[in-house]
Amino acid sequence: MTDAPSPPSHRPTPRPRPEPVEMPSVRTRPGVAATVVLLAFAVGWFAPSLLTHAKAPSPVASRAYMYGAWTLATLAAVRVLYGGGLRGALRALGLAANPAPSVTMAFVATLPMLVGFAATADEVHLSVGVVAGSALAPGFFEEVFFRGLAFVQLHRAARWGIVPAAAVPAVAFAAGHVGPSSDLAAAFGVFAVTFAGALWFAWIVVAWGFVLWPAVALHVFMNLWWSAFGAGATALGGVGANLLRGATIAIATVWTIRHARQRGRSPWPRGRLWRNRTA
Repeated sequence: MTDAPSPPSHRPTPRPRPEPVEMPSVRTRPGVAATVVLLAFAVGWFAPSLLTHAKAPSPVASRAYMYGAWTLATLAAVRVLYGGGLRGALRALGLAANPAPSVTMAFVATLPMLVGFAATADEVHLSVGVVAGSALAPGFFEEVFFRGLAFVQLHRAARWGIVPAAAVPAVAFAAGHVGPSSDLAAAFGVFAVTFAGALWFAWIVVAWGFVLWPAVALHVFMNLWWSAFGAGATALGGVGANLLRGATIAIATVWTIRHARQRGRSPWPRGRLWRNRTA
């Protein structure tokens, strides 16, 4: 007597995980690409200062000049490197993917900052100016310029390693956050915190498959809660603020590692730290 055949399995087939949007092909050699990226970055970095010194505009106009220069420099460089139109530029900068998963991750990760600051703050400054001027605009434009243009293109197009490609714009990013101060220790602290933050944002971009939205969303929400609840006049902050920020970084890091492994990618850029041989 033979055994009855086993009933067919009704286990649901796992849904495929969406992959990052494929990057377009680079049209230039690595040396030329590095020159294009660094030149565009330098123009975008210095042009607003020259313009504002000549015309002395209002703070709002000054920010508009800066973000405009960054955007034009970024689009010009991407056009030279890849050709194509706006869709190709979005792909090259890591902005073609769906931003919703990144926004969800960033909101959940920054809940410690929201809850902690809300519980201890004396007042809340949640105006249009704070949301747009201190969170949305800097979070988006800084990530596009420093990570999308400088870091991603130095790594993908110029074939620099992760470390040098992240460090060069990180120095400028940190220097731009150091305001005029006679306190050398405070200035060094702000530089160190923002430099480390720039490197962490670069790793986030790599671990998410060169999608820029996770870094943008984290930057926006972290800036928003920091500014709305007055956590600190600079990026340095106090002990309590940094504990809450550290909790956010820990949650986002764990989430990012899990996200990468679910998609069959290593969250750690092995073999590409000092030179990109895979581009």
